[in-house]
Amino acid sequence: MKKMKYLIVLLSFLLLMPVGASGQTDGEEEGDSRIVPVRNKIYLYKNRGGNIGLCFGDDGVFIIDTQFEDISEDLLKDIRKFTKEPIKYVLNTHHHGDHTGGNSNMANEGATIVAHGNVRTNLMNAIETSPNKIHETVLPKITIDQTMTFYLNREEIVVTHLKNAHTDGDVLVHFTKANVIHTGDVFISGKYPFIDVENGGTVSGYMEGLEQILGLGNRDTKFIPGHGNVSTFEDVKNLKLLLENIYNRVKFQHLNGKNEQQILAMSEITAEYDRQGYGEGFITTERFLKTIYDAVAFDYNRADRDRRARQIEDIRKKQNAAKANKDNKGEKGDD
Repeated sequence: MKKMKYLIVLLSFLLLMPVGASGQTDGEEEGDSRIVPVRNKIYLYKNRGGNIGLCFGDDGVFIIDTQFEDISEDLLKDIRKFTKEPIKYVLNTHHHGDHTGGNSNMANEGATIVAHGNVRTNLMNAIETSPNKIHETVLPKITIDQTMTFYLNREEIVVTHLKNAHTDGDVLVHFTKANVIHTGDVFISGKYPFIDVENGGTVSGYMEGLEQILGLGNRDTKFIPGHGNVSTFEDVKNLKLLLENIYNRVKFQHLNGKNEQQILAMSEITAEYDRQGYGEGFITTERFLKTIYDAVAFDYNRADRDRRARQIEDIRKKQNAAKANKDNKGEKGDD
């Protein structure tokens, strides 16, 4: 148990690190930087770490996520190939270090950092606890609660909080005119997702987040995932279906008396997705299945507790009703 707690703390630390090759990297090699056109003046920037979204125009550069600190120079060089306009805003989709590591460098370029309030809280905790020095310029200067809208570069850019999905501070970014959505890590392409339970992520919240993403998009929408290539509406639907299928398979085994060790050994639960390479990313099949099992066990036990609580409440109501009826009869007898 002590070893497991140590590993959880270590993982959380690595994901919060603003420098180095830590966190989820989606297989990108160091220095493999490139800008991929998405639609209109919106681009995907790939290097190491989470996918960066870019929106160019006369109002300035709007950046979604900043990967690691040591790729900022490459990022700025590539941006200057497209525009000389200033870096106006950086929007963080969540707090992990492979999405916020370059914040300070962008702030030094004049950008205003924007994120959900929980991102600021999580980064402040990282500043206080990390053995590496993290400068306070990494912190968002403007925070979002539920939603925020930017009118920039002839675009309406709507930012929406996705509650307890990948983390407790996730947002999606919807370019409504271009019909492009940057999902952050609430959708990744072709791999099992990381649901950061230690930082407020939940399986149910992740599935609800995918449902929200699908509700905003359509079959013409282009999706920039947190990791992977530009994706389609069907790709997002397929990840949601994957989660539902595996959750239901684990639930079936759990409700039929199989224990954790038995369920985690059932390769057939994930076989169809493993054959497609889903377990070859940052999150292995074993780790993903454990996350799903923990969610099922929690949900089932909670349902069981709720059912017992309702039964107890019903008994109390019946007892109170019987007592009241008895008292009423006693009062009539006295008369």
